Amino acid sequence: MRNLFQYIEPWMFRIVFISFFLPIHLQTLIFISFFSWILFNAIINKITLSKHEWLIALLLGGGYLFYIAYIPLTESHSRIGLYSFLERKVALFVLPFIIPITLKLSSHSFYKELKWFVYANAFFIIVVNILSFIHTMQYDNLYHLNHVDYRILFEHIGGIHPTYLGMYSCFSISILLLNQLHTIRQKLISIILQLILVSGLVLLSPKISLLILLLIYSYYLFFIASFKPLYKIIITSLVTVSTLLAYSAVPFFHQRIGEVFLFLSNHPTNAIDNSVLFRQFIFQIDLNLLKDHWLFGIGPMELQHQLDNAFLYTSIITKTYLGSYNTHNEYLNQWLSFGLVGFLYFLSIYFIQVRKAIQLSNKLYLFFLVIILVSFLTENILSRQHGILFIAFFSPIFYFHTKDYHI
Repeated sequence: MRNLFQYIEPWMFRIVFISFFLPIHLQTLIFISFFSWILFNAIINKITLSKHEWLIALLLGGGYLFYIAYIPLTESHSRIGLYSFLERKVALFVLPFIIPITLKLSSHSFYKELKWFVYANAFFIIVVNILSFIHTMQYDNLYHLNHVDYRILFEHIGGIHPTYLGMYSCFSISILLLNQLHTIRQKLISIILQLILVSGLVLLSPKISLLILLLIYSYYLFFIASFKPLYKIIITSLVTVSTLLAYSAVPFFHQRIGEVFLFLSNHPTNAIDNSVLFRQFIFQIDLNLLKDHWLFGIGPMELQHQLDNAFLYTSIITKTYLGSYNTHNEYLNQWLSFGLVGFLYFLSIYFIQVRKAIQLSNKLYLFFLVIILVSFLTENILSRQHGILFIAFFSPIFYFHTKDYHI
């Protein structure tokens, strides 16, 4: 049975990596099959976790227990929503226990299969963009096409919110940058894949992902790459020129970056028409709630109720319908939901991971942590399955995989 597992194992990792770009229901089926297969083999082969592994797994997934603790504290009419949270986030609790068992069964480094995540990411960007541009051909002047319409269309076709795809693309680029390339063919393929991924990011222009991309490339160029100083200056110049050309030629990129310039210039503009200004508005509502509930929080369901009331009140005052939004900041979401204790616990989960990544000198692990920790600043990453499974899967597999972490 163990020989069978070792034969299937590489394909198991490949399918899991590809599943991040498949429809959510199919991805869920793949992960459930993954869980079941691992547990079956663990029982057959009598694989167990050490006491230390149990404690680390409990720490990594323990945030889920805060949601369970709030069941009796949540009003009965709101518990359906809380149960939905529990169902959606269960991977955060389960995977930290499943992954170390997987690695004990494994004789194959999952790092060798990460290229499948990159290939799937690039293929997804190409296909969805082709389909999206087919839909946009109805516009006579693509330069004046609204970036919001394009992002909505992209998400409708691809099923992935731009911010989450931005995280995936930054992670894929990190894999390519840190991959050990030995032939000209491998280097050429890496460059082509990076161009596809960067182009996809420029078209969608999730601002926080573009910032992360800048951080990753800057760190790689000045602290990892072995290029001569002159080459680094040339590369920096080429990137700067390419960015200026993209700003001039790509309407969506131009519009998104234009929002940042308008915000920084303090030019009077409508918050609804400027995502940066609207995020500032949401952030101010979050801080107003935090002033009154910084110690004990208000619970995950009551938090959304109070946010909805704030947006409804503002809609009435401004006579403009604003809709419903979450905190758009995972740190504040955890703090407002579970109080200071929950917030500090949340920080501790990532503190031990950063420390572990530094101890292992695992740059890909560090890049992964930078991607999610920075993305937390502008999005509730743990509110959607694409963010939940990305973090629930890669966090423990990086933490527990200490044998061979070279790509």
